[in-house]
Amino acid sequence: MCSSFIYLLLGIIQGLTEFLPVSSSGHLTLLETLFGLKPDLSLNVFLHMGTLIAVFIFFWRDIYSISLKFKENISFLVGIVVMTLVTALIGLPLKLVGILENPHILPITFSATTLALALTPNGGERVKEDMSLKDALLIGLAQGFAVIPGISRSGFTIITALALGFKPDDAFKISFIGGIPAILGAFLIESKEILGGGLFLKPEELLGFISALVSGILALELLRTLLKERRIRGFWVWTGLLAVFSLISLYFWKH
Repeated sequence: MCSSFIYLLLGIIQGLTEFLPVSSSGHLTLLETLFGLKPDLSLNVFLHMGTLIAVFIFFWRDIYSISLKFKENISFLVGIVVMTLVTALIGLPLKLVGILENPHILPITFSATTLALALTPNGGERVKEDMSLKDALLIGLAQGFAVIPGISRSGFTIITALALGFKPDDAFKISFIGGIPAILGAFLIESKEILGGGLFLKPEELLGFISALVSGILALELLRTLLKERRIRGFWVWTGLLAVFSLISLYFWKH
């Protein structure tokens, strides 16, 4: 059984990597493969619950404002539906064919994230209320392929939105408010697998949940600041190092 420190560590890793453009699934897959650091399914559910709640806490004002100004945000809301449908159409088949369980794709996917981050555009002046069906389709495609470990969901959706001319802060909101249904769907799929035995929170899982929640909120604040300052490109250094490390460790260290 994992010690309290390991649960705390996993929660922090989940909270930071879920929102920063470095791929949480890539990090966890690499840790699981190299060190056998695999939390049970129940813990995974509570870690994801922590980051899901972090999104609602961080964006509650925006969500409340959108609900009050429904007509003004109708294009954005329709766009969220399209994004979610496209993500499901791409993500579910990828999950079924088992590509999500193959750690040997990590050098390629981390490299793809690194290249995308290094070429991050500055964005334009468009706001989220201007989202078109074409925008939603393209961002949904980015989000769909990000189910592959090593491909950052936040990174690719934000970069796509910036490339389409959205302001950095609006690209940020499109990525995370628009990504709520996809994040919620992934959480529900995971939760369904353990509901038969009841969803009981153990003390160590509570620690992981809280650390994921707190670190997730901090990660969102950091990412928003870096986007406003147009410094998101700097994450390419970390994902580039991960690409090299995963290549060496998975193909040479193990042999």
